[in-house]
Amino acid sequence: MFTLERAYEICPALRPLCEFDTKRCEQLRRVIDHGFGGVFERYLPGAGAEALGRFLDECSKLEFGRIVRHREALKRHEERKLNLADVEPMRRDVTQFDNNFADAELGWKALRDGRFAAVVFAGGAATRFQKEISLLDEALPIKNETLAREGFAYGDPKGCFPISPVVGMSFIQMIVAEVLERSVRAGRLAPVLFMVSDVTDERTAENLSGEMYGFPRWALIPFIQSMFPRLDTDGELIANLDGSLLLTGSGRGGFYAALEAAEDGQLLDRLRKWGLTDIVMGNVDNALLSPLHAGRAGFHTRNKAGLTISVTERVAANE
Repeated sequence: MFTLERAYEICPALRPLCEFDTKRCEQLRRVIDHGFGGVFERYLPGAGAEALGRFLDECSKLEFGRIVRHREALKRHEERKLNLADVEPMRRDVTQFDNNFADAELGWKALRDGRFAAVVFAGGAATRFQKEISLLDEALPIKNETLAREGFAYGDPKGCFPISPVVGMSFIQMIVAEVLERSVRAGRLAPVLFMVSDVTDERTAENLSGEMYGFPRWALIPFIQSMFPRLDTDGELIANLDGSLLLTGSGRGGFYAALEAAEDGQLLDRLRKWGLTDIVMGNVDNALLSPLHAGRAGFHTRNKAGLTISVTERVAANE
């Protein structure tokens, strides 16, 4: 069993750091009591006071109960490769074709009533995306002139990528432009929310402050996703050499919690006051997202659905 004395033995700088600081001593005990004392042996042996102080300060923000449940779930996980026989095909709902025009009319009414908002997931660091940019020349029938002329800086989020080949509109600009066009046709502006991460927050905000075709700034709303510590293969917290925790975003699964927490709960209240009842969610790198597609909005409304998912039919089952 890992003890407080063991932590002091591995990291001598911990003792003077905690003996005269009650809060840090309590935080150290929390780390150990929840079974994460191994982080000192694995990642912080002999660390200095500054790194250890940073580590304890960051741990003070953690929900250890959630992290413990996550660790237990990882331990129970059994990886099993699925075969086609294990997957039940999605049943086609033919009513979406039988009611195309009626659904579109119902969808436009929902848009006029201001029921829908768009939520764009824009927290990815674009690491894999950056590696595959060279494949665009092979995949696109028209050369991306903006990309050839200006390039795409390493570290820029995917939302800033100039995806349209000639004008060079970014993913963000394309989504905003389409929402604006649909809003003008409906006669009611739909807000666009961008769930960002600490990696994409600054650059996404810069992109949103640029040319957005007159879209009102108050209706372009970035909010940050929750961040959680990564665990290694043994379920241990991972600390960097400077004592900071290795974090990862909560992603799509953490969307509702992040929205509730945004602006200390005021954002969600504001959306409700605007009369919003439904949201359309999608990835920022989906150039065909079309968040305010009237037919889909109408289909969702007609079925009084809690959740509607748009899918594209595969060419083959193993595509």
